Amino acid sequence: MTQRLDTSAPSGGRVARGARALAFGGVVGALVLGAACSSSSPSTQTGAGTSSAPTTASAGSGATTTGSTPGSTGSTGSTPGSSAASAAPVNRSATPTGPLPTVTGPVTGGDKDGKPNNAAPAKLLADAGYVEEEFFLAGDATSYQPEGTWGEDGKWSVTTGSTAPYVTRVLVRRPTSAAKFNGSVMVEWMNVTAGADVAVDFGYANRELLEKGYIYVGVTAQKVGSDATKGSDATRYASMAHPGDEYSYDMFTQAGRATLANKVFPAEFGVKRIIADGESQSASRMTTYINAIQKQVDVYDAFLVHSRSDRTTGVAAGQQTPTGALIRTDLRSPTLVVLTETDVLGNLKSKQDDSDTYRRWEVAGSAHVDNYDLAVLSGTDPKEPAGLGKICEKPINMAHQYWVMNAGLHHLDAWINKGPLPPKGDRLTVNADGTAYEVDAQGNSKGGIRLPDVEAPIAVFAGLGNNPSFCRLYGSTVAFDAAKLAQLYPDHAAFVAKFGAAVDALHSQGFILDGDLPDAKAYAQNAKVPS
Repeated sequence: MTQRLDTSAPSGGRVARGARALAFGGVVGALVLGAACSSSSPSTQTGAGTSSAPTTASAGSGATTTGSTPGSTGSTGSTPGSSAASAAPVNRSATPTGPLPTVTGPVTGGDKDGKPNNAAPAKLLADAGYVEEEFFLAGDATSYQPEGTWGEDGKWSVTTGSTAPYVTRVLVRRPTSAAKFNGSVMVEWMNVTAGADVAVDFGYANRELLEKGYIYVGVTAQKVGSDATKGSDATRYASMAHPGDEYSYDMFTQAGRATLANKVFPAEFGVKRIIADGESQSASRMTTYINAIQKQVDVYDAFLVHSRSDRTTGVAAGQQTPTGALIRTDLRSPTLVVLTETDVLGNLKSKQDDSDTYRRWEVAGSAHVDNYDLAVLSGTDPKEPAGLGKICEKPINMAHQYWVMNAGLHHLDAWINKGPLPPKGDRLTVNADGTAYEVDAQGNSKGGIRLPDVEAPIAVFAGLGNNPSFCRLYGSTVAFDAAKLAQLYPDHAAFVAKFGAAVDALHSQGFILDGDLPDAKAYAQNAKVPS
C-alpha cells in the first residue's frame, strides 16, 4: 500500500469569470496562516500567536475511505451535486437583540493617501462594480468565562464576564448599486498570524463574492490586528483601542449586529443573510464561536470554517480546551468545514458525520495556503509562481482549491435561502493509524473531493512535505518529467479530454460552479502538456 507520510514539522449559471486581475493589497509578509499557529487560550497582547504542533489522532480515530462512509457524495438536487432535501429558511429576528456599536464613517484621511490598511486594489473592485469603505465600531465589549466542563461534543456553555470599551474597524466591500446586491453578507474574522489583518478567504472566494453581488465585511477582531492597523497609520487610526482577545468574540458579534442593522452600508442594501467566516487560526476561533457563543447571541445565519485543526481556542486567558472537539449541530445555523491535505491529518479527532446542519469537505491535492491565495494576496498573477513561495525547497501548491471555495460559499448561501443542502464530499483516504494518506499510482492522494489536478495530473500536488519554516503550509507541486507526461498523454488533445472530463465530473457533483467552467477548460487548453 502506497502512502504519503506527514514529514512536515507542523505537527449557478452566470457569465464566465474572465481574466480580471485577482489581487488585493495589504500586509502579507511571511503569510503564515496555519493551523500550526492557533492557541488554546486568548492573549491580551498577541491573539492566537504561536503554539505547539497539532496533536496527531491516535490509531483508527480518523481513518476514512471513499464510498459509503458518512460524508460520501449524496444524491443530486436541482443544483448540480446538491442534496435533494431543502434547507429551512433563515429564522431569526431581522435585528437580533443586544448591544449595537456606535458606527462612524466612511473613514477618510490619514498618512497613506486616504487608503485603509489592507485595502483591496481599486481596479479589482471597480471592474466588478464595487466600492470599498472603512468604518469604526465603538462600544463596550463583554468577555466570557467557560461554564462547566467543555467536552469533545462541542456543546459548550459560557457566562458573561467583565466589559471593556473598544474601538475597532471593519472593511466593507460592496456593490456600488444596491440592484446588484444579492442579500447576503460574508463577515470574515480576519487572520492575524502574519502580525496584521489578512483577508484570507476574500482572496480565495473573491470571484464568487464580487460576481454574485455579495457584500464583504472584514473585521479587525483581535488585538494583534488592531495594533498593526493602528501602527500602519497613526493619524487615521488614532482612536482605535483593543481591550484584549477575551473580548474579541463579542466584538465580532457586535460587528454582525451592525451589519444586520445596515449601519455599515446604505439602507437600500437590505440584508437577508449573514455568513461568518474564518480561516486557520480564525477557524479555531470560529469553532469556539459556534460551540460557545452563537447559541447565546444568535446573530450569524451560517458559518464557513476553513482549515481548522483539532486544537481549539478558549474564551478566557489560560483556559484549557479539549483537543478534537466536534462542531455542535443543534443550532439553526449550519456549518461548512473545508479542509486541505495540510489540515486533515491534524483534524482526525474532530471528524464527524455530515448532517442537516453540518458538512465537511476534504479536498485532495490542496494546501493550507496555496499559490493562488499567495498570489492574490500579494497582487500578482495567480497563474505564475507567487514570490512568497520562492524561498521554499519545492515549488508550492498550484492546484485549484479556490474552485471548491467558490462552490462552498455558493452552496452555504443556498443552504440558508430555502435552497438544497450542499453536496456531501468523500473523505480523504487515510491509513489505519492516521499518519498518512494513501496515494494513487501517480502519487496523488486518494479519496476526497477530486480536483481535476489530481484526476488528470501533470504533477504530484500535496499539502505536506515542503520546507523551510512556513513553506510547510504552502504544500508542493512536484512536476512530472517529459517522459512521464508523454506516457500519460500521447498528445495535447488527450490531456485536454481527460482534464475536461474531470472538470465535468466535479461540476456534476457540485464542487465547481458554472462560472468557473470556462477558466477550467481554458487552463487545460493552454497547458503545454505533453511538453
